[in-house]
Amino acid sequence: MRFSKRTKKKLHTLTPLDAERESKLRAEEEAHKIDVMGQENEKIAAKWVIEEGKEKEKEEKREEDEALTRLTDAKKKILSYKELLVRELQRGLYLWNSELPKGWIWQGGSTSKGIVLFIRGPMGFTYARGMKVSTLPYYDLNGLRKLMGEGLDFIETETKKKRESGIILHE
Repeated sequence: MRFSKRTKKKLHTLTPLDAERESKLRAEEEAHKIDVMGQENEKIAAKWVIEEGKEKEKEEKREEDEALTRLTDAKKKILSYKELLVRELQRGLYLWNSELPKGWIWQGGSTSKGIVLFIRGPMGFTYARGMKVSTLPYYDLNGLRKLMGEGLDFIETETKKKRESGIILHE
């Protein structure tokens, strides 16, 4: 089934007749995509699977570009730049919350020296790890990802130590 080139415009910006046509085209395309992806014929489904992967990669790239743009715009104002970095850290921590074992909490913040990741264990101990802000958005975003990864590694090693030492963690 072939679909005509459809517009990327939002439906409310089109005339009512064009909006109805566009809506039908989109519905047909989605129905076809669902039918094909559910089939056992890999050749037919491969196109849609590849397209879905490309769309997801584009969305992730767009989100990263938006973050880089916001940080680049705020770079001139150090205070707002740090605030935006902390927001990006909080967003990343929120997305990774499902990876945390029960009883562990993490929180991001800023100090006069840079960005800090606070980790609180189930026994109430607080650990901190930080990074200096370079005001180069690409490097700072990579630093935030590394900070979150190191935080998860730390939590994993701490829970592993406690399990090996004979202390049973309540889940």
